[in-house]
Amino acid sequence: MHFSHRVGRSTARQILNETCEAIIDALKDIVFPSFTKESVGATGSSSDSSVFRDCSFANMLAENRLDIPPPANINRSHYAFPFTLIADAAFPLRTNIMTPYSRRGELTSEESHYNKEISRGRIIVENGFGVLTARWRILGKSVKYKQNHLRRSFLHALLCITLLSLNE
Repeated sequence: MHFSHRVGRSTARQILNETCEAIIDALKDIVFPSFTKESVGATGSSSDSSVFRDCSFANMLAENRLDIPPPANINRSHYAFPFTLIADAAFPLRTNIMTPYSRRGELTSEESHYNKEISRGRIIVENGFGVLTARWRILGKSVKYKQNHLRRSFLHALLCITLLSLNE
């Protein structure tokens, strides 16, 4: 941008950031209606479970401070099921976090079936991330940002991805 419009690099960066901020403020309730929490800035070498344990989302989930709907009947079932996150065995089992059984070789057929279903759900999510990183190759690379700029840059990227996906 700074080459084509003959402005300095820092001026182009400021214009881009201000433009993205204005777009996010104008469209956040439309584009991100259910996007309420994010955790940005952990190093790639950190384990998912330790990043989760230390983020505000985990604390809010544990303290029931997220706007998660109450348990509901699914497919005309007589049982009310809670809305849940699907995680691997490294995460804690909670009311709103489903993890697989970890006793390999000692599982009942019902527990094995449960593990297969949890695995299928996790594969769908992982494939979604794979599609994003294939389309947006920068998401698969290490990015050097100052911590205070990282969150907003992440939201800018998410906004671009979401808007472009809506047009496809």
